[in-house]
Amino acid sequence: MRCLPLAVMTASIVTACIGTQSEALNQDQNTPLQTERMGVYVTSNDLGQSLRFYESVLGVSPEIQTRSFLGFNIAGGLFAVVDKETFVPEAKFGNNAVPYIRVTNLREVHAHVQAIVTPPAFVSDIIEEDYLSLFKLTDPDGNIVEFYAFSQGE
Repeated sequence: MRCLPLAVMTASIVTACIGTQSEALNQDQNTPLQTERMGVYVTSNDLGQSLRFYESVLGVSPEIQTRSFLGFNIAGGLFAVVDKETFVPEAKFGNNAVPYIRVTNLREVHAHVQAIVTPPAFVSDIIEEDYLSLFKLTDPDGNIVEFYAFSQGE
């Protein structure tokens, strides 16, 4: 009989400790990361070519431009094109990360991009799913960029 209270007491202490650790972990996990801006980059072998390509596709000039970095402000995020040899010489072109950009009129953007893109760049047909539609653009370096819009049910 004396073992029962000890076991109950031990279980209570363990439960209390575990509960406290869980609360601490949850509190840390729920604390938002203090950020200023989200960004993504693709790599390029020829920043001059990439500059002309992305200015034409996006319809804006970069807000940041150096000899090895182009930074476009897209909906408050930074879409960057970086010189491969300067930043990531070991990277392979294409499909490392796929930036996706939400647009208000997907068909209009698709028509615009189709009209200006020339090989080796490529524009896919529009892919329509239940909840969103998208198309893929491959830039001259083989990087994929997706443009999408949610269906009206969003």
